[in-house]
Amino acid sequence: MKDESVVREDSGVAPGDRVLVAVKSSDNTDETATEKGELVADYQNDMTEADAELGRSWARPKRFAVALDDGRLVFADTVESCPPS
Repeated sequence: MKDESVVREDSGVAPGDRVLVAVKSSDNTDETATEKGELVADYQNDMTEADAELGRSWARPKRFAVALDDGRLVFADTVESCPPS
């Protein structure tokens, strides 16, 4: 059953764009930092199918894959356009 409480809107970004993403700290605290990176993939088209097929509301897949400038690959539900530097 599709969860209608999840609203997916056009993000205004596309793969290849520079983005800002909130990333949790790696030292097991709840702190987050905003990191810069390149949007690798937008899984928006797959999200509706995943919501319907999973049959659960926890541990949902993330919409965006982002290659951070420090070399890490992270997955996030939201990203922001990165202003040109």
